[in-house]
Amino acid sequence: MMPGLLYDFLTRSAERRVIGPLRSALLADLQGKIVDVGAGTGANFPYYDRNAHVLALEPDRSMAQRAKKKLQSASARIDVLITDDRFLNTLVAGSIDVVVLTLVLCTIKNPAEALQRVKRALKPAGILILLEHVRSNGRFGPVQDFISPLWQFMTCGCHLNRVTSSTVAAAGFDVSELRTKKLSAVSPIQTLIYGRAQITSFIAPNYT
Repeated sequence: MMPGLLYDFLTRSAERRVIGPLRSALLADLQGKIVDVGAGTGANFPYYDRNAHVLALEPDRSMAQRAKKKLQSASARIDVLITDDRFLNTLVAGSIDVVVLTLVLCTIKNPAEALQRVKRALKPAGILILLEHVRSNGRFGPVQDFISPLWQFMTCGCHLNRVTSSTVAAAGFDVSELRTKKLSAVSPIQTLIYGRAQITSFIAPNYT
């Protein structure tokens, strides 16, 4: 894993210009029991509502220590645990209101398995919050395929070319509300997906 201090330094500009505003829009009104998987250095923490109870999971100690320092700027009740997505299996099935995945499915070894753990933990009408970078659909996609092995080595396991929306849909989530945002053409990361998803079998029918 990348050291927490280095990660914050490298992502500072993107957080200020693009990612931070998206975090705010996705997280500010969340209520209830929330699990933040792969919480990293705690970039989500300032955006949670004061009435939220967040269980933040982060397997890397350097990242987790940085995250704990950001608790003082958070309004929500947040507990940081040094563990990964497998911790979801220890929770009571159907007990969580929201699971948050922000810039983490790119590094999780098996995203499909992680999403099944998320699905198990969520209440029937629970919400999955996503903010992930993905493989570009345009001409740069093959370039990402080519440089992804080197990128993974340089960034401690981050995949440039995962088709995350398809993986989420295959796990049984409705991805119709996910949106796409383009980033700088000079960055290896060019496309973000973001939004909310629910378990497909529990999507309420629209009779209007």
